[in-house]
Amino acid sequence: MFGTFVNVRTCPECGGVGEVPESPCPGCKGSGRTRERAEVTLAIPAGVEDGARLVFPGQGNAGVAGGPPGDLHVVVEIQPHPLFARQGRDLWVEVPVHYATLVLGGRIRVPTLEGEAELEVPEGTEPDGVLVLRDRGLPGPQGRGDLKVRLRVVIPKRLGREERRLLQAFTERLPQPPPPRRPGSEAAL
Repeated sequence: MFGTFVNVRTCPECGGVGEVPESPCPGCKGSGRTRERAEVTLAIPAGVEDGARLVFPGQGNAGVAGGPPGDLHVVVEIQPHPLFARQGRDLWVEVPVHYATLVLGGRIRVPTLEGEAELEVPEGTEPDGVLVLRDRGLPGPQGRGDLKVRLRVVIPKRLGREERRLLQAFTERLPQPPPPRRPGSEAAL
């Protein structure tokens, strides 16, 4: 009434090879493959993102019935760096500076991936200000990212008599700060 049904499946004895070994070895049981752990050295591209999936042709499991090996698929997990934070191709670092450097300006040493670099701090830089070193971040297909330097003010815990006197004299000559403003208002920052 419905016609002929055909069911096709691989032979459970030979696995589709067409031959059954008379005395299969105990290691592979006639499949031609054994399970082993292997260490593989892979070249990971510079600047690869966390969670990226990389495919390495021919580095996977052995092929079936003498066929070519498969591909190795790797999911990249980036470990956090002790000094730099990553945001895409850009790197962030916090550098402690003295209040006087922010007020007067000056040059500071900044860590980079290649060692230290000098950075010019403009006069009147705000605390927690961010300065940028172009092309000092991570490489990528669209070029290299930037290194963003957040300046954190270091407040001395103790001052000597002379430092205290000078700082008090300096503070007395400063103009009064502006009145407080509501956060988020247009005039706030």
